[in-house]
Amino acid sequence: MNILYFSSVDISLPNGPGINEREFIFNFSQESKINVDNLSFLLPVTSQSIQGKLKNCYWYDLKKNRFNIFPFNIIKIYPLFILIRKLIKKKSIDFVIIRMNKSLIFIILYLALKKISYAIKTLGNEYCFDKKKLSYKQRSYLYIYRIVLKYILKNAKFIDVCTDQFKSLYSSKYSLPNIKVIENSVNTDKFYLLEKDVIKENLGLSQFDPIIGYCGGSPSKRGAKQIIEIFPKLKKEYNNIGILIIGEDQKLKSLKKMNINNEDERNVIFTGIINYEKINEYINCFDLGFALDTFDRIRTIGNSSQKIRQYISCGVPAICATGTNRKIIDAGFAYEVNPNDIDEIFETVNRLLKNKQSKCESYRKNAHNYACEYLSVKESLKERNKYWFKNLFEV
Repeated sequence: MNILYFSSVDISLPNGPGINEREFIFNFSQESKINVDNLSFLLPVTSQSIQGKLKNCYWYDLKKNRFNIFPFNIIKIYPLFILIRKLIKKKSIDFVIIRMNKSLIFIILYLALKKISYAIKTLGNEYCFDKKKLSYKQRSYLYIYRIVLKYILKNAKFIDVCTDQFKSLYSSKYSLPNIKVIENSVNTDKFYLLEKDVIKENLGLSQFDPIIGYCGGSPSKRGAKQIIEIFPKLKKEYNNIGILIIGEDQKLKSLKKMNINNEDERNVIFTGIINYEKINEYINCFDLGFALDTFDRIRTIGNSSQKIRQYISCGVPAICATGTNRKIIDAGFAYEVNPNDIDEIFETVNRLLKNKQSKCESYRKNAHNYACEYLSVKESLKERNKYWFKNLFEV
């Protein structure tokens, strides 16, 4: 079987989609020999350098469209359309797997009209479920776009989404029978256990104990704000506590000024964005890792945070928002809090720090083993393979 994997995500970016896609693609390339005769990739040109090489990879450059809601400038995607049409013919492609966005909608429509079998991986908020103030022109674009979206989703062999909320929303809008939840996953070969004391010393963090951290994009919106707000109370309980915020956004400096006095400033470290290959080392220093979202975001699209899975694979307990990641919480490796209740967050964090789970080697090993068994990229690929090939050969 000849497969083309077609993505719209820049796999060099250190954000959630970029990391998720990069790990999946490299794993897919390694594991594809089992079921695939020939696997090719069609990916956007990377904005940064990446480690590793992909075989049979073709790169395209799709400039940003000036329309935010609807990709109406078809001329810009025409060279990509020609490229994918040539690849399908040249490689005798039997099956196309797509990580889509709005700019690719007409190319996928072409596949549907030509009766070329395709599946859609990790379908995100392409419907635009969140309410926005739109002009009349934008509403017209969106109306047409949603008609096309319905057609291509109905004709897909299989669709996966990363949260129950997405599944419910798409199913209710389009009555899709071919949609399943496959949560985000972690590369457990890259996120693994290191000796905490040794790695803390190597990174110049041995003076801190415990360490609470956040690692990921948009820190101030997804956990760093709450960490900084509870820090003054935690400092009274743990004089040598360290706060480690990995990632950056514009609000971090103001958050620091509002909550951290000069005396305690040394306890709070903002690393900015760090090299992806170093993230495992930093997370291994954590005693607790935060991964929160607002309730509005959770209600709209849910949460399948990759950083939670990275924490757990490194043996670090995770703090997540109430109503998300139920299976991981029930397994005892994540703990839920109300993102808006600072007192509850402090009490939960204080209790967990006193339990010292992240310093218990048996807990850390169990957490990593759980990640390998249930949260890994390899397991999510196995699950997708099962549905892809089952639905591909169904009449």
